[in-house]
Amino acid sequence: EMEMNPALLQGSHREQWEAISDLDSFFKRVYNYFDERGLRCILAGRLISLGMLAFTIALSAYLAEAVNWDGLVNECVDESTCAGVKLLRDDSFRSPSPFLVLFLLVFSVYWLWMLLHFFWDLRALLEIRSFYRHKLNIDDSELLVVSWDTVVQRVVELQATARLCIVKDQLTAHDIANRILRKENFMVALVNQKLLPIEPLPGLRLSVMTKTLEWALEVCLLDAMFDGSGFRIRPSFTQDVRGLQRRLFACGALTLLLSPFIAAFMLLFFFLKHAEEFHRRPAASAFSRDYSLHARWCMREFNELPHLFEARVLASAADASAYVRQFPTPLLTLVARFVTFIVGSLAAVLIGLSLVNESVLVFYRISPDALFGEAAAPRQGFNLLWWLAVSSTILAISRAFSDPPNAPLHPEALLQSVARHTHYRPARWRGKGHTRAVYDEFVCLYQYRVWLLLQEILGCLTAPLVLCLALPARAEELLEFVRAFTVHVDGVGHVCGFALFDFERHGDTRYGAPVAGAPAHRSRDGKMEKSYLNFKLHHPSWRRGDGEARLPRCLQHSTSHQSSPGATRAKCSSTVSRAPAVSLRCSSWRQQRQAARPTSSQRRSSPPPNSPPPPARTRATSPRRLRTATSPPRSGARRRAGQLVRRLAPPLTTSRWARACRRSSRGWGPRPRPLSCARPSARAA
Repeated sequence: EMEMNPALLQGSHREQWEAISDLDSFFKRVYNYFDERGLRCILAGRLISLGMLAFTIALSAYLAEAVNWDGLVNECVDESTCAGVKLLRDDSFRSPSPFLVLFLLVFSVYWLWMLLHFFWDLRALLEIRSFYRHKLNIDDSELLVVSWDTVVQRVVELQATARLCIVKDQLTAHDIANRILRKENFMVALVNQKLLPIEPLPGLRLSVMTKTLEWALEVCLLDAMFDGSGFRIRPSFTQDVRGLQRRLFACGALTLLLSPFIAAFMLLFFFLKHAEEFHRRPAASAFSRDYSLHARWCMREFNELPHLFEARVLASAADASAYVRQFPTPLLTLVARFVTFIVGSLAAVLIGLSLVNESVLVFYRISPDALFGEAAAPRQGFNLLWWLAVSSTILAISRAFSDPPNAPLHPEALLQSVARHTHYRPARWRGKGHTRAVYDEFVCLYQYRVWLLLQEILGCLTAPLVLCLALPARAEELLEFVRAFTVHVDGVGHVCGFALFDFERHGDTRYGAPVAGAPAHRSRDGKMEKSYLNFKLHHPSWRRGDGEARLPRCLQHSTSHQSSPGATRAKCSSTVSRAPAVSLRCSSWRQQRQAARPTSSQRRSSPPPNSPPPPARTRATSPRRLRTATSPPRSGARRRAGQLVRRLAPPLTTSRWARACRRSSRGWGPRPRPLSCARPSARAA
């Protein structure tokens, strides 16, 4: 457990050699404090979570044992009979079912563990708040507007006076990110190298990567590989294949035993959380789309913190939904329009009838048998208000599958726009965004929310199968990967090799690296190169003095012209968050070119009298060459920068083109030109 010396929290400016016993836990708490926006928000959020969990457990017990369902469903038929029906049974909880007893026992123990964890973390939270206030000079109210890079810079500056880490003289943003995301980086690498059997099942669009399996992998693999210190991998772990197989099998068996309770709780919690929203806006809740857990791990990058990743995912949602709408199903659309017309007409009749006599909606009943001409018993069936609610729900669902007519098709442009934010675009997708095969792969990653819930419930059954059958067969490959891609860094510990951005060992020249590593040591689809650019974007002040030679020279040259730490984000012509194809020409070169060009007033003014005639235009003195005379020479670094722009992703559409595609697909604007705008010019790229 983390321990902090009280002297560290005082305001003294003299150098202190008081180290923190567990820097990993300390930096994680510092980041969580920033991410959850202060002490009051953290306490309120955890208390609300405890209240929601307690309410869900209590409501489950009352719905299962106390509510008089027989009287409410069968005996309550009108106002007089409903008055005599009791809501709760007289023999409640006298003989509960064994399933309910186990359900309450399991989740009551879980609630008590969360409560103890809440009180256990109070002291650490108070210490982190004092650390922010007295050492970083950041109040809780400022956390709403302060960026994480600002917090990291102040922690790095604090290292010079109050030695947080005595092993290293200087901390960097890279070291802090590697400590916070030590285990997550290994998980990203395992998914990137396709060592985990979590690919969606072919033809079913069913992903086996669920929260249950993610928790099992964290317990059996990521937590078990490190020793008690938390930053060193146990040598015995990398050699014990049988031990890993036993842990996976035992975790799968435990998951199978708890699967009925987990599935029941997840279904009830989802119903309580989304029932009102589903009744009010069915198309915007259950039938809206979101990225699956497998897609999120595929898009996650090395050393990328959760709040930055969620921002990228949220920015791509509009373009992803527009891309899915580019592939309508004509038969389903026709059926949905037919259902919309029929149900909408019936709902209009009921609404019109309620305007004439509102009592009809409550007291007049129609049974399903009466709709087909059969005789119905008196006081049987449902009132018109129930039929109006059902028809409204069916109408909202059918409208969700009714695509607008004559929607313009721009799938390739929209898929490129999605890749600008997700940074995920396999080579097999390039130039084939209009094909059904790419659409099927993308839909497996971007699915309906209701289908994601069903996958989580089915995950209670699929996760034990994966843990007991598929993963033990790959135990040797997993341990071989840990041995081959684990690097020890002084002052940091064991980290994933990809997270170090070691271009000499893992570089891929197809994505801009200066040196090509062995094919078996490279990341897939330029994951490491893209991760470096993304990390450099969000941490512009980061410098690697000890390993700068390993970085691409084109990136060194582009970052060496920055006048201030915050200037990188503002001066570079385009960034990773706006497009995977990053322009590495900074504005300092542009300013030099602008200084050499005459202004508009100088061009319009006439030459002074008796001035010599302008020299004849030759190849050596052409305006193009005069204009580039002040720019940096065309060296290999500039050439590699252009290669990086072209190879991280194919030529992408501009934001104006993406917005035009979305507007035209929704019927909001004219259809853009399909050929001239599909690929931007070289000058724009």
